[in-house]
Amino acid sequence: MKLACLNALSCVVTLRFHQIEYLDNGDLPEKLDDSLVFGTEHISAIRASILQLHDDKLLLKERKRLAMLFAIQCLIYNKKAVLSQR
Repeated sequence: MKLACLNALSCVVTLRFHQIEYLDNGDLPEKLDDSLVFGTEHISAIRASILQLHDDKLLLKERKRLAMLFAIQCLIYNKKAVLSQR
């Protein structure tokens, strides 16, 4: 829904050439029709969000690894308990 609304926006913005930082395979594309313009303060917020998501992803990966180790230890403990009862 939000993406559809965002795609429906039509706005003309006048930019100077030195203000454009949009590269496609290292070159400036001929058309900027599919471009989205952000202000400097929004770019900083987006970068901060990306860094936060990266940190969250690393934390979840570590939690998953620890949960896997715990599950393996539980299986080993249960197997030893069953074998010792025989």
